[in-house]
Amino acid sequence: MSPGKQPIKFVIGRRQIIQGWDDGLRLFKKGGKGTLYIPAFLAYDAQPGPGKTPNENLIFDVQIVDVTDAPAEQPMRMPQRGMMPGRPMPKAPAKTR
Repeated sequence: MSPGKQPIKFVIGRRQIIQGWDDGLRLFKKGGKGTLYIPAFLAYDAQPGPGKTPNENLIFDVQIVDVTDAPAEQPMRMPQRGMMPGRPMPKAPAKTR
């Protein structure tokens, strides 16, 4: 790893990084080093990328510092009745004796 550069952490397959990294990094093991040549369509496509130009092909020298299991995905929970964003909480009925 280059001096002064910190490793980045992400989970492969969860669209946290560009598709070229998602696809390419799966081929490495812990401690592996290599170069990823990523065509524009697997990076930023027509959007300007790191070099500020559209349809930019990217090249990265990578080193896999560590590999760990991904944290468990949290299941999506449905909002409870009356708990919809933007809606006020329903008022509880008044108690009578």
